[in-house]
Amino acid sequence: MAKTVIGILKTHIEVDLQPIDTVAMHRIPTKKGQARPVLIKLRNNSVKSAIMRKRAPMKNGGYKLVDDVTKPNQGLINRLHLHPDIESAWYFNGGGVRANFRR
Repeated sequence: MAKTVIGILKTHIEVDLQPIDTVAMHRIPTKKGQARPVLIKLRNNSVKSAIMRKRAPMKNGGYKLVDDVTKPNQGLINRLHLHPDIESAWYFNGGGVRANFRR
């Protein structure tokens, strides 16, 4: 599985992920008949940033990249989206939630 994921990243977004860059990689269960997502824990944040910056080309290739956001942070993002003064809110690079205010 690791070779497949590394090959996909190299082909679609030209990120040369090495096996040493990964700490853990495994599939997570889903409902029968659905594609099983792959959860990857990376050794350093710069590799993760390089991969996450290239979400659009991956999406065009039929793959979806998402940050694993904790339930409390996801709740915070959802509440921020409801506030009239907040234009956008997102999870940023493992560093927490960010928001843009309307002017």
